[in-house]
Amino acid sequence: MEISSDLKEFFNLESQIELFTEAISPRSCNGGEKFEVLALIGDKLLDLALIFHFTKEGLIAKGELRDKIKSVHNRWTLRALAEIFKIRELMKPADKNHVISQDELKECIEALIGANFEAYQYKNYREIVKKLLDIVNQRDLYDYDPIGQLNRLFPEENTKEIIQTTEKEPLIFRSTINKKYKNEIYEIISQDYPSKEEAERDAAIQFLRRIGIDIMDNFLKLSIKKNDESMLIASESYNIQEIVFKKSDYLDTIKVKPSPGPNETIFKYAERKIKKNPLYILVALSAWLEEIEISHWISEPSEIRLKFILMNLKLGNQSFFEFGSADSKVQANKMVANRLIETSQLLVWLKKYHINEPNF
Repeated sequence: MEISSDLKEFFNLESQIELFTEAISPRSCNGGEKFEVLALIGDKLLDLALIFHFTKEGLIAKGELRDKIKSVHNRWTLRALAEIFKIRELMKPADKNHVISQDELKECIEALIGANFEAYQYKNYREIVKKLLDIVNQRDLYDYDPIGQLNRLFPEENTKEIIQTTEKEPLIFRSTINKKYKNEIYEIISQDYPSKEEAERDAAIQFLRRIGIDIMDNFLKLSIKKNDESMLIASESYNIQEIVFKKSDYLDTIKVKPSPGPNETIFKYAERKIKKNPLYILVALSAWLEEIEISHWISEPSEIRLKFILMNLKLGNQSFFEFGSADSKVQANKMVANRLIETSQLLVWLKKYHINEPNF
């Protein structure tokens, strides 16, 4: 099915072609006031639907409810939803050189909610938001404010002092953190991103994980006042008693070249290829270097369409486990491989121990 057909069906706009087009057409795409009105309506309705949803789950403390809503209704989460729906591919900027912004993608999600409301009034906008929440839950797209958590760890410093960001080339950003915490120095390097905000978030998340902070748990604790005795009530998503993982031979199917090539060191090769094909790099490095080992498990429960992947990476005497799920094995494997690369700081390790390792 075409992207546009999927999107129209999701927001119940199959018979509302004009409204649908207006909802994905900001001013940069020959849209105008209509888009802005739809986005404003959707902005208010999203908050309202989230209030209904979270109070039904038992979140009634004002501060707690506000922060929970903020973790969904924000530029980061809505932009991620827009990318999942591939809305960018449907937008047609008047200027071919215009780069669709995160704000425009966020507002498209709001405008689509607003378009549904204009077509059906209060009939089903809450169902639309519930479906969006299902995706947020499934893919863990909540914004746990990692930069805010980082700032609270170092209240005497501003973000620019904690995170250094450089633009490697137009629209390619990389952030670094070199920080001492509890007598240990941590060196963090983000992956490359098309925006400064994404690079800084990545670096902040990696730092918090490296020092042992569960960013989700910490976010919820920070959002609840000390004198608030209300309890969080869990809403069960799946009634599955156990999910069984089996050792997989999937990694054996990946054919590894005998060497990086005649003109490149192992480190340079990994640095160049790691973003495009992270799993291949992990497998290749485990074949080339004795200190690196990798293991792979998979679970495909019949009750859920998702594929679950568990992987272990050993760097010398260090061992790292990461878990992930997605609609396909390819997506899940790439997700888990990226997480292993982040948490293990693989490139930092390679730079430290194998910076000049020759090809062979």
